[in-house]
Amino acid sequence: MGAAFLGFLALGSGAHAENSISTAQPNISVTGDNNTTTFDGTEASPDYSPYDKPENKAHVGDHGTINGNDNILHNAYAPNVTGNGNTIDGGIATINGTKNTVTNSTVTINGSFNSATNTALSTVAGYSNSVESFGNNVSGSANTIDNKSENAGVAGNGNVVSSANNSFVAGNANTLSGDNASTLGYNNKVNGENATALGANNTATGTNSVAIGGASASNGGVALGSGSTATRADQVDVGNRQITSVKDGVDTNDAVNVGQMKSSASDTLKNANDYTDSGLAKEAAAREAGDQQTLNTANTNAQNYANTAEKNANQYTDDGLAKEAATREAGDQQTLNTANTNAQNYANTAEKNANQYTDDGLAKEATARQQGDKDTLASANQYSDTGDAKTLNTANTNAQGYADQAQQNAQHYSDVNLGKETADRIIGDQKTLDTANKYTDVNLGKEAEARISGDQKTLQEANSNAQNYANTAESNSNTYTNVSVAKEAAARIAGDEQTLKTANTYTDVSVGNEAKERADGDAKTLSSANRYTDNRFSDLSNRMDSYSQADRAYTDQQVRSASRRLNAGIAGAMAMAGLPFNPLYDSSFAMGFGSYRGQFAGAAGLQTHLADNVIIRASASVDSHGGAGVGAGFSVGF
Repeated sequence: MGAAFLGFLALGSGAHAENSISTAQPNISVTGDNNTTTFDGTEASPDYSPYDKPENKAHVGDHGTINGNDNILHNAYAPNVTGNGNTIDGGIATINGTKNTVTNSTVTINGSFNSATNTALSTVAGYSNSVESFGNNVSGSANTIDNKSENAGVAGNGNVVSSANNSFVAGNANTLSGDNASTLGYNNKVNGENATALGANNTATGTNSVAIGGASASNGGVALGSGSTATRADQVDVGNRQITSVKDGVDTNDAVNVGQMKSSASDTLKNANDYTDSGLAKEAAAREAGDQQTLNTANTNAQNYANTAEKNANQYTDDGLAKEAATREAGDQQTLNTANTNAQNYANTAEKNANQYTDDGLAKEATARQQGDKDTLASANQYSDTGDAKTLNTANTNAQGYADQAQQNAQHYSDVNLGKETADRIIGDQKTLDTANKYTDVNLGKEAEARISGDQKTLQEANSNAQNYANTAESNSNTYTNVSVAKEAAARIAGDEQTLKTANTYTDVSVGNEAKERADGDAKTLSSANRYTDNRFSDLSNRMDSYSQADRAYTDQQVRSASRRLNAGIAGAMAMAGLPFNPLYDSSFAMGFGSYRGQFAGAAGLQTHLADNVIIRASASVDSHGGAGVGAGFSVGF
């Protein structure tokens, strides 16, 4: 009845019958035709509190106004509509325009054909705009803000905003997404948090990207000017343009202009040149001092290495020669002592045997002579006493002749054989000595020719020392041998002469005493003595040959030993000479092997570059005879 009464009042007051006002909103003021309001929702206060809470109930109909035609309102709280054909379906709306649509929104619209859905505290001014979400403000035409963009601001036409909270667009045909993004201009595309585009046809993609004046920026880059492209967060691209009228920079992070750069470059160049000149001068001085120190050290080290090598080589040679000399002298002395002892024993035995043989022969001869004398005397007495004197004189004369001849023959035979033996022994000793010397000279000569590798200076000095020691040792050996041989020859000759003299004296005495009686026995005795002498000289000659062969074998053994040591030393020098140092590295370690005439040696060495033009090298070797050698050297290039 109340609603009918209200309708009657409206007709009675001159309102058009086409308007239909909800009885739940009796205080809405309507001006125009064909407007409709319906309300079946929960009453709520107009302070934007939740609509469905009973404590927020209030009479909201007292504040609504409609001024226009064909407006349709449903559950509109305190509507304020001016215009035609507007639609409100829930919410609190103020509309001034035509054909606007509001759905569950708190919004103010000035314009036509706009749409506000599920938004609050938003404003729209213009035509054909679409707004969703909270706190958006739009001014222009055909702009769109989706339901994921809050507090966005749009001014212009044909702009699209999506998923862009707190964003701003001014211009036309722009597309923007990303929180806090913004664009100003035409046909810009912005997609990124805090991204910005100013001007027309810009593209800003990625967080913090900035594009101005038809540029393209991504990944946080800044592009300024048409055609500029920035793709890095730390990049500002101006499209190959000059930045002019730049004020001189003052603070550390200020930009500098070309004038500053030229001035600074000039100062920097001068400072750099001064610094470089000073540094080069210091470096040159330090390098020269270092080179000199390195050279001094290298010279000292090289001299020390050379001195040590020479000293070791000389000491090794001295020790070897001394040992060789001692061994040779001991061997010579032992050989001489043995020869002297054997000769003395042989001489004593020969003398004793000769004396014994002579004594035995004389005894037999005396017995035979006595018996013969008796027989001769008896026969002579029987023959004729008158012929005794003549016979005796003849016998004495013949016996004396036989004895003298026998003595001369024995002395001549002994002298000839002793002289021949002495000459043969002296010639044999000289030939043995010449052969040994020649053998030594030939081997030493070959050794000297072969040892041309390795450290030439050290090797030459070692060769010189070795040659001097060898010559001295050889000279001493030859002198000692000559003196010993001469003494031995003199002693033997003297002994032989003494033995012969004693034998001759003994024989002379014995023969003199028996001269008248032993004419026939002397011939037999002489023959036996000759055979005995021949045998004794044959034995003596064989023993001398044996001694000569032993001496030669001993000399050959010593020469072979010295030759092997020399060959081993050459193998060591070859091993050090063959060390394959690598020139491509500052330092290299190498090992090598050498072989010469059946002897072997191993070597190791280290080479290092003390500087670009200074190289030092040290190496050592050990041979198959236990000998050790060292070598060192350095080179300086300039």
